[in-house]
Amino acid sequence: MKKPAAKARPKPRPKAKAASEGASTGAAESAAWVAARGLSTAGKARWSAKISLDVVDAPASEVYTGTTATRFQLELYRDEWGFKFVYKGKTSHLRKTGEVFVNGHDEHKLVKQMPALAELGAFVRALETRHGIAFQRPHAHIRSNLAGAQAALREWLATL
Repeated sequence: MKKPAAKARPKPRPKAKAASEGASTGAAESAAWVAARGLSTAGKARWSAKISLDVVDAPASEVYTGTTATRFQLELYRDEWGFKFVYKGKTSHLRKTGEVFVNGHDEHKLVKQMPALAELGAFVRALETRHGIAFQRPHAHIRSNLAGAQAALREWLATL
């Protein structure tokens, strides 16, 4: 007589790192980055900030065409942050919640290069150098529901 097959035991799930162990989440990075700009998220269950940069010497629009645009767009939320980089008809859209992941496409293969949010300025400058482009910071389109975001984010862009 054959023995019945033993049931496979489920693999234990890996334990999440505690903040004290150095785990960095998109939420923690977003909160720290916004606070470093002097902005408060107090009283906001849902907050966001979005910065859109174009290479054209004119005000950036929130709307763009992915096949022809050159754009860098930073998106910050309470639970995550991420960016889109569009150049020569290719898009990379990356996000960070508990970990970095591709949101749709990573045609520029940036997922392994995604910086910590605090290092984003150097990352954007490196993209500009690598591709021979210059984002027009004074013409950035900024949208946020945080009080004082326009001035604070324009100040950050001036140092980028």
